[in-house]
Amino acid sequence: MQLNFKNIFILSTIALIITVSIYIIYKKNKYSLKNTNNKESEYNLEEVYEAFIEEEEYIEEEQTASENILQDTTIHFSAWIAYWDFSQALESYKSNTSKIESLSPTWYYLKADGTLELKNTARNDTLRDLCKTNNTKLIPTISNSNADDLSEILNNKDLLINHTNLIVREVETYQYDGIDIDYEYINEVDRDKFTNFISLLSSELHKNNKVLTIAILWKTNLDSIIEKFSSPRAAQDWSALGEVVDEFRIMAYDYTSSADMSGAIAPKDWISDILDYGLSKVSDYKIVLGLPLYAYEWTDGNKGAKALVWNDVQNVKSDKEYIIIEDILDEEKLEKKLTFNNSDITKIIWYQDSEVTNKRIDLAQTYGINKFIFWRLGGEDSEIWNLTNN
Repeated sequence: MQLNFKNIFILSTIALIITVSIYIIYKKNKYSLKNTNNKESEYNLEEVYEAFIEEEEYIEEEQTASENILQDTTIHFSAWIAYWDFSQALESYKSNTSKIESLSPTWYYLKADGTLELKNTARNDTLRDLCKTNNTKLIPTISNSNADDLSEILNNKDLLINHTNLIVREVETYQYDGIDIDYEYINEVDRDKFTNFISLLSSELHKNNKVLTIAILWKTNLDSIIEKFSSPRAAQDWSALGEVVDEFRIMAYDYTSSADMSGAIAPKDWISDILDYGLSKVSDYKIVLGLPLYAYEWTDGNKGAKALVWNDVQNVKSDKEYIIIEDILDEEKLEKKLTFNNSDITKIIWYQDSEVTNKRIDLAQTYGINKFIFWRLGGEDSEIWNLTNN
């Protein structure tokens, strides 16, 4: 047959129809290629076309849903509550119930047998009732302090199932909205087992319409180096964990820890590096950026600091026995630095206030991140909560 333009066009069209048809059959599994006599049946082109349109509409709906998530520019605030400073946190929440979308009190600790140790404010009725009244999600945190204890649970089927079921029962019994896993002590060899546990727990919680959030140790694009000296970071598979949790809470603080010489707690460029890495591994709508509300006070030239909150810093500023040397915003670090003399000893405090927090929120929003969780509630600059109106 002599091929002219018309023939080529017809053949191309037929090939396209066949290709689309095969794709739809494979993708949607709606139309069988075989009849009841196990013989090939002819395509119904009308059905194939309708299915193709349906597939296009399905894709468009998925794209629209994704775009809607990305276009959400509202600032969302959550906070952790330290069980040892529960009263101060509770007062802060009472003053800002409309600004805080979820709370995660550190009420539970993992025990070696997979059961849960309850801290002294656990299951607090006042907070539970307030959260319910104000439509604030209550997602308590479970923490751990021993990697080997966790390893024993992860590698023992019975312990793992019992631990998972215990968490689910606790959530149901006390009508929490979900649970927050903050297991910061993990052996690198348990990387896959830890992911499997989180996946299993997520599945069980979702059966009851409960959410699973996870507190994640910071990493950057230097992860291959970081993981060599940090087994817990190596054990946290960001991509795999991000697939199964509802919120991926990155703890972007303690760049300078209380054991170090003085320095910024969450410097600007470091936060940017964390977000660069996070967005390469986890869907942006799942990322919740953990920001500090606390401060550290050092004796100049010495290692080791004591933890403060914003109210403590204000007390230092107003104390006439102290001589303030400087109180500045370090624009490079994006953090406040207070230097003062106390009995001829120079002290340095790095701290956070609403100005610092606002600048960090602005930075995160350039990455498309608009969900934030603070460590920790209580004694913070109250103007922070007005930032939700920006």
